[in-house]
This record gives sequence, C-alpha cells and structure tokens, in this order.
Amino acid sequence: MGRSTLGRDYDIGRFIEDFRRRISALERRLLGLAYLTPEFTAVQAARVTRNAVQSIGHNALTAIAFNAEVFDPTGMHDNAVQNTRITIAVDGYYEVGANVEMAQAADYTRIIVAIRVNGGNQIVFSQNNPVPVNLAQRYAVSTMMQFVAGDYIEAEVLHQNGAGVARNLNLTGDYSPIFYAARIGS
Repeated sequence: MGRSTLGRDYDIGRFIEDFRRRISALERRLLGLAYLTPEFTAVQAARVTRNAVQSIGHNALTAIAFNAEVFDPTGMHDNAVQNTRITIAVDGYYEVGANVEMAQAADYTRIIVAIRVNGGNQIVFSQNNPVPVNLAQRYAVSTMMQFVAGDYIEAEVLHQNGAGVARNLNLTGDYSPIFYAARIGS
C-alpha cells in the first residue's frame, strides 16, 4: 500500500498560499510606493508672486492675482487661468501662507489679510487697525490644514483708509506679495 501524501500536500498548499499572500502584499506596497518617489513627495509645493503692483480698492475684499512663480514643479498654479488660486494636487496636510505689504500711507483704519478655501470659508486671517504712521503695512498669515486633491486656496486683502481710495499692494523682493502651499504629510 502507498504512503499518504496528505501531510506533504497540506504543507505545500500552505506554503503556496503564504507565498501568494506575500506577493499580494508586496504588489500593494509597490503600488503605494509608486507615488512616494523623492520627486513626488518633495515637490508638492508652490510659491508664487507678482511682477507688478496690484491696485486694491478701498473697503473691498480682493483676491490677489499672482502672475509669476518662484517655484511650482507640479503645476499647482497657473499664471494665466485663475491666477488667484493654488490648487491642491495630492491629498494631504499642507502648510499654506501669504505675505503682503500695502503701500505707505498714514490713514489706514483697517487691513485684513486672509486665505480662503474653495471660494468659501477663510481658514486663516489677520485683521489690524494700523497705527496712523506713514509706513508701509506688512502682514503674514499661515496655517496648516488637510486638503483633498482639487481643493484650492486664494489669498485676499482688504484695506480701509481715511481717503477712501485704492492703494497698491507693494512689490518688495522676496517678501510681498508671496503666496505658498507645501505638502507636509499624508
């Protein structure tokens, strides 16, 4: 009578099933890693600016139009179409911020700088009643927030002044106006 191969067949079957599970896990991991190249994780960022002053009307919350990129390796900003926006390309946690400098004047009564998400709520803002000194007014706002791909942010500014006139958003080297978003985690 022949020997039973049940034990050996069971061991081989268990070995093959374990091997299939490991291959499946490695395939899933490989798919996930395809997006985690150094180029992908390090470049989910944009920093944009302007190359000319922008006139901001008195008492009007105005989205800043950015027509120059300091860097934008993944195309989160478009200089020509909807240039007030940085659009999130990949889900994750982002650091976002804006720096602005309003033209020199002694009659500002209020200045607001804000970042709005998807045309709705402001996610960060700074409001100030400036001291009436004939100086340019500088502001910086930043926050961290979780976004999904397709979300967009806009930097906005409002000023009120005693003369009731428009004022320029200054260009000051690497400080104003600057608008940025950088992915810091998933």
